[in-house]
Amino acid sequence: MTPVTHSMPTPPPITPRPHDLPPVGDPDADMGAHARRVLRLARLAALGTLDAGSGYPFVSSAPIATDMSGAPLLRLNRIALHTRNLLADQRISLMVQAHGDDGAPLPGVRLTLTGHAAPVEDPDALRRYLARHPKMMVTTTLDSFDLWRVTPNGIDLLGGTRLAPELTGADLLTDLAGAEALVAAEPELLRRLNADHAATLRAHALRQGGEVGGWRAIGLDPEGIDLRFGHALARISLPRRVTDPAALLEALAMMPLPEPVGMR
Repeated sequence: MTPVTHSMPTPPPITPRPHDLPPVGDPDADMGAHARRVLRLARLAALGTLDAGSGYPFVSSAPIATDMSGAPLLRLNRIALHTRNLLADQRISLMVQAHGDDGAPLPGVRLTLTGHAAPVEDPDALRRYLARHPKMMVTTTLDSFDLWRVTPNGIDLLGGTRLAPELTGADLLTDLAGAEALVAAEPELLRRLNADHAATLRAHALRQGGEVGGWRAIGLDPEGIDLRFGHALARISLPRRVTDPAALLEALAMMPLPEPVGMR
């Protein structure tokens, strides 16, 4: 299954705003890091493609995950209209909404990205996707589903009290340079975290408003650890970038255990 490649457009993927943004909010905030966190915590995305027949925008929804670099992952059925559209034109747009520390959606905090999608054969990416959406495990027995990876090329982030400055697709990706040891060790390190550090993971999830329950680590990267309990998601943002298992465990151990919301 080879999608038709669309030539890269000359204009920017998202038209820049014709004016400078006012200095609202914290001017020193790392909006790239905020954008990456919003995407890492997303469970469902509005999916925009171009109708293969008419060229009109076509919007649907799809469960979403990320690979270790932060690139969005989608598990799509070939019989779906949006998949037909992507086979004709790889250009795609995704919109996800952020969640606050109490787990509730944050009004007005949303991330829209544009990019190009392509089907991939990547067992590690599929493992990460299924860890976030275990009910999609049934699709592994069906020949009509494929895993797609989105390469982002433009971002529009509305950050609650402020608009983010113009961001690029590179701002959404986590640098994996030098982190080969962490990449290779992810499955075993996840097992170790869930077996030996379950109380620590649960404490961080509860601080973010998560329910009391068996929170588990389902993915990690140089910047943090993704957690899931049922349909709920949480993320531990590490205090520094790590590139190997020992550094991740050390950074996690150095973080003070937070008190659950309402317990302080």
